[in-house]
Amino acid sequence: MKNILTALFLFYSIGLFAQKKLSTYKVDYLGKKFDIGIIQKADDYNLHINGWSVDQLSDNGGIIIDKKDHKTFLENLEIAREKYMYLSDYTKDKKLKRFTKKINVKPIKIRGYFDYGDLRFDNDIKPYFEFNVFTRNNVVHYLLMVKTGILTDSQAKGVESDGIVIVMSSLYEIDEFINKVSTERVESFNQKNEAQKI
Repeated sequence: MKNILTALFLFYSIGLFAQKKLSTYKVDYLGKKFDIGIIQKADDYNLHINGWSVDQLSDNGGIIIDKKDHKTFLENLEIAREKYMYLSDYTKDKKLKRFTKKINVKPIKIRGYFDYGDLRFDNDIKPYFEFNVFTRNNVVHYLLMVKTGILTDSQAKGVESDGIVIVMSSLYEIDEFINKVSTERVESFNQKNEAQKI
């Protein structure tokens, strides 16, 4: 019975029958693009936001934002955006080439996933936001990061990932990301899907 429930949970979570591509966001600092998927279930939905895996043994992963947490996630992004602008100016004025500052946001619990042979899920993530200044090849980068911390498979406690990071490397990228995960973008996507069914 436990194996059947586990299989049903994975099938539901992955959304093989329903996940669709909502958008893509680009991170210049990483030279990569990441997909944003959406799973719709009646009047409910969740966003699957792929990110950068910091685990050398796991290339893929991301975070899951349920509809009930979407507003808080967006509010946290706006808080982090304001802090990013302030800290960018501050560190530029001080000519800092390396700097890290955690950004205080509203508490939120979300889910996440990572690839470890097959897709694994962590159902108890408390993401945190960080502002980071890095210097690479004599170029100073100002980054906003959403970090999961260590991810643990909720079905197999010994299986872990070092974590997933959502990276934005400019104010432009932050604004683009907020736009692409906004409730307006989701509503527009849902309306187009409904129109196609007619």
